[in-house]
Amino acid sequence: MPRIADSHAHIYPDDIAGRALKQIASFYNFTDRMNEPDEVGSVDYLLRVSGENGISVSLVCEAAHKPGLVKTLNDFVRQSCERAGGRLLGLCAIHPGCEDIESILGACKAGGFRGVKIHPDYQGFKMDDPSCDPIYRFCEREQFPILVHCGDDRYDNDSPERLQRVIDRYPKMPVIAAHFGGYRNWDRSFYLRPSEGLFFDTSSSLFALDRETVLRFFEKFGYDRFFFGTDYPLGDIPTELRRFFELNLPEPQQEMILWRNFARLFSLSED
Repeated sequence: MPRIADSHAHIYPDDIAGRALKQIASFYNFTDRMNEPDEVGSVDYLLRVSGENGISVSLVCEAAHKPGLVKTLNDFVRQSCERAGGRLLGLCAIHPGCEDIESILGACKAGGFRGVKIHPDYQGFKMDDPSCDPIYRFCEREQFPILVHCGDDRYDNDSPERLQRVIDRYPKMPVIAAHFGGYRNWDRSFYLRPSEGLFFDTSSSLFALDRETVLRFFEKFGYDRFFFGTDYPLGDIPTELRRFFELNLPEPQQEMILWRNFARLFSLSED
């Protein structure tokens, strides 16, 4: 069994974990996740189920729907990572409405965060709006990876086309385009052009994409550009692993997507 990194997971405090999952599942119409136990979504549940399924490390995040929540969310993610003994890597929250974005992100990087997470739909801004430029300038200059929720056929805040405009302005910024670059806009994700800083995760996509389409993505952008991700707790960890292994990729390519690509970007051992 190769080493496994989960490149896309969300965590919530124990007292709201169950409610948060139900709200997210309802928003995305994942009806099979509506009746999970309240512990699903918590840090302890993530660590337990990840361990049972051979996942060595999870990249965890929150998204701030308003600037005033950034510090609270970042404190929670940072403390959760500190308690997890190396099994969690944290992405910090940010909002383009924050004052002094440079200082916030600088403190997060110095404090052990491994990158940034934005979710333009949830946070209420367009990905290519100039208000986001301070975030992108920092991420490109500091080589601080940014995980971006991409796509949703109900919205246009974070379409593949908007992402390409961002990449054109910041071509060396390491950006992970979640959900194969365009949740429910997967056909439009092929509009994206391979580039130095562009990566993808597989989260919340394998339930809908057939093997032929997945292989088209890998062949266009390169197997070295993809990370395995579950989108926990919206995604069920064992189910997402099963869907990935059912692609029946050659072992070297499996290892790249499950571990080596992630390890290289986040400066972990590839072995």
